[in-house]
Amino acid sequence: MKIVHGTYTGNGADDRQITGLGLASKLLFITTDGAAVRWRSSDMTGDYSLRLGGGVSTVTNSIQALLSDGFEVGTATDVNTNGSTYYYLAFEADSAILETGTYTGNGLDNRNITTTNTPIILFVGQGENPGFNMQGAAYRTSTITGDNSFRVDSALGLGANLIQSLGAGSFQVGTDTYVNQDTIAYYWFSFAANADQ
Repeated sequence: MKIVHGTYTGNGADDRQITGLGLASKLLFITTDGAAVRWRSSDMTGDYSLRLGGGVSTVTNSIQALLSDGFEVGTATDVNTNGSTYYYLAFEADSAILETGTYTGNGLDNRNITTTNTPIILFVGQGENPGFNMQGAAYRTSTITGDNSFRVDSALGLGANLIQSLGAGSFQVGTDTYVNQDTIAYYWFSFAANADQ
């Protein structure tokens, strides 16, 4: 796995490309002081990215694209205010270690989503959902037991009916709108244990 981190100073210009990372990002995070983390995976298309926190999760004009040697940002204040400092974290790896994907919600309980790895940590974020208050992300680690996982933006602790389990070649979601609202696109990323460690 390759991981690159760095900073850039915002200039407020649309379609701004940050290059020279030395990798083609499969997963990218950007944040700045006082702002929620924005993320984009290689499965996302169009001019939007997601935020890990609550409120409206889908953000347009933020992380607009992942490039072969960097990324492109728009004019959104969370990624490109003139004079502000931004911090990024980019990952490139094969699916045995880092996997990303997408699925469309169907609202059914105990739904299995196929993976190629065995996740030790998994995040699910809600994609475009016009006219609905977007949710933040949910996550689960392999050490959590039972039908439990966390909402990133919640102080409520463990909750049921989100990410219900992690397994070899799949994970299971429940009916909560954070992870499985009918007809809504969801994006996920997972990390697996490194067999070389």
